[in-house]
Amino acid sequence: LESVSIRLWFIREESTYPLRNRGVVLIRGRNDDFGSDSNGVGKSTIAMASLWALSGSLDPRPAQDGKVGDVVNDLSKVAEVTLRGTLNSKSFIVKRTKSKSSAASLSFILDGDDLTRQSATDTQKLINEHFCSESQLLVRTIFHGQHSIGGLLEASDAKLKDELSQLVSLEIWQQSASLARSKQRELLRKTTEIDGMISLREKDEKVAHEKTLLAKIESERRQAILDKARISFKEQEQEICRSSLNASTIEEEMDVLQSLMRQSDAELSDLDEELSAIMKSHNNELIRLRSLLSEKVSIGNEAKANMMSRQRVFDKALIELKTAEKNLIQCQLEWDDLLEQRDVSQDPGCPTCGQPIISVDARERVARNYEDNLSIAMSTKDEAEAAMSHASLEKDQAQAASDAAAVEVNECLEDVSQAEALGSLNTSDVRERIHKVRSIQSKRSIHFASLVRKSKNISNFDLEKAKIDADLSRLIEALDASRAAYKSCCNDLELVQKNIADLEKERDTRSKDAASTAILVNVLGSKGIQAFVLQNIVDALQVCSRPYLDELSGGSLQLNIQVGSNDSIIKQAATRNPDGTWSSRPLASLSGGQWRRLSLSLSLGFAHLSSKRGNLRSSLLIMDEPLTHLDSTGRASVGKLLRKICNEDTLALSTILVILQDIAAEEIEECFDQVDEVVKSGGESYIILDANMENVDEYQ
Repeated sequence: LESVSIRLWFIREESTYPLRNRGVVLIRGRNDDFGSDSNGVGKSTIAMASLWALSGSLDPRPAQDGKVGDVVNDLSKVAEVTLRGTLNSKSFIVKRTKSKSSAASLSFILDGDDLTRQSATDTQKLINEHFCSESQLLVRTIFHGQHSIGGLLEASDAKLKDELSQLVSLEIWQQSASLARSKQRELLRKTTEIDGMISLREKDEKVAHEKTLLAKIESERRQAILDKARISFKEQEQEICRSSLNASTIEEEMDVLQSLMRQSDAELSDLDEELSAIMKSHNNELIRLRSLLSEKVSIGNEAKANMMSRQRVFDKALIELKTAEKNLIQCQLEWDDLLEQRDVSQDPGCPTCGQPIISVDARERVARNYEDNLSIAMSTKDEAEAAMSHASLEKDQAQAASDAAAVEVNECLEDVSQAEALGSLNTSDVRERIHKVRSIQSKRSIHFASLVRKSKNISNFDLEKAKIDADLSRLIEALDASRAAYKSCCNDLELVQKNIADLEKERDTRSKDAASTAILVNVLGSKGIQAFVLQNIVDALQVCSRPYLDELSGGSLQLNIQVGSNDSIIKQAATRNPDGTWSSRPLASLSGGQWRRLSLSLSLGFAHLSSKRGNLRSSLLIMDEPLTHLDSTGRASVGKLLRKICNEDTLALSTILVILQDIAAEEIEECFDQVDEVVKSGGESYIILDANMENVDEYQ
């Protein structure tokens, strides 16, 4: 990188800052507006202006989104940075402009050719392609801001792998593994499809086998039917031949049977008439007896109802009698009490005047009332006894009438049962004779029908013979068709079995290919070549970082980076003991100074590895506040290391820009070749270059 021209809101006028062959340069600040505070004068912005030209961002943190909103504000309508340098021995100019009134613009000139595209986005992609890097790699190799120095050490496993992927491309292996996995999936899918086809064909085979078996059984069944039919038809033919010789005998036998059947019909008619007469007489008698039984049952019910009515009258009379007796006893007791009171001594009278309390007339009236009540009670009792006697007599008479009616009903029931039994006995003999005659008649009818068939067969001998021949021909054709169907089923079964064998052969071939592809997937996957490449780049990063860590820690610190069994990157620190042995320390337990030494060494090792692998090799290195958390010894080690790497060809650096506060810079002042100062005065900043720089007048 040759130089960067800057026009920003806080810069007093457009300035060009040299970047080539300046050695280790200190950039410090001075704030004439607010005393000794050098913060906010624009040191970091000026140093990182080259990053904004290349990537569109002033923020060196790897999590940036590529946009910085404070480049253009109310104090500055336009921000413009022009970066000049050489890329692979070809000069280039990158100019980025941003304003509030128009969209951002980006131009790119390489070796005199204007490669600017229509949009800034397309131009940015072209710059990334030519520089073989993006802003993230620039931050890791050139622009080390305050926040990015510790990024690699504190990065997560996924983040660190993402950072390392910028140095070694796993894309070809990942694509190869992806293609192998796709091929494996296709083979497995095809194998699964073939398995499904085999399953379907096996079902077809089972169906074809069942059809073949059924066809065979059907063919054998039709053969048996044909054989049986031939025997039966031969017997029928022989029977017809024999029957034709006895035609006259059959006619005579049919005449005899017809005569006998007519006699049986007449006999059956007579027996039916006899049975009808017996049944008629029997039914008339049953009707009479059942009518009489109904009358007796009605009379019995009336007698029973009368008896129950008389019983209720009797019960009522009995209750009235008991009530009258109870009243009579009560009246007698009261009368006896009255008589006893008369025999008692005279009433002593009133204790005051001596006159009797109850008069003689009153006593007589009470006695007459008791006599009347007693007479009424005795009369009521006599009436109740008479009613009781009359009710008892009527009840006994009703009970006798009810019992007599029940006896008559039972007698009528016995008469009905005897009449039914007698009627059944009288008709059973006739029915039995009718059954015998009908049985004989049925046998004669069957025999007559057989003779008719024989006679018909004799008369239709030629027709029957032709029918037999036709039936035999039909059975033979059915047998031939069954045999043809059996043969067709056998052919279908063979085709299905051959198809299954071919599919199984194809499935085995594809299964072997899928297994081979699975091995290839493992070889090309994250556990195979990718793991080897990752392990190689991790080992290389550790090797490249070790010299810087030894220089910064005086050999008292180690950083071990390994790839674990699950492909995770394990970072472990170690400290040297007084006896020369090493003790492992988790990163979280390190002091701020130890952490800073590890971070710086890992960042420089990453830049070294990038330069070594040819990913990105720059003549410029920018470090913003690298001495944070370090003691005086640590700061001196950093200064010494910066002088060393600037003088060596390891990183091929011609300029190292270091941004420091004044206090920290004073301790390592002898390590700087030049000192530039950014001065803020009157709200604006300007740059004072070191007076010892060659051609300093060209940049003032």
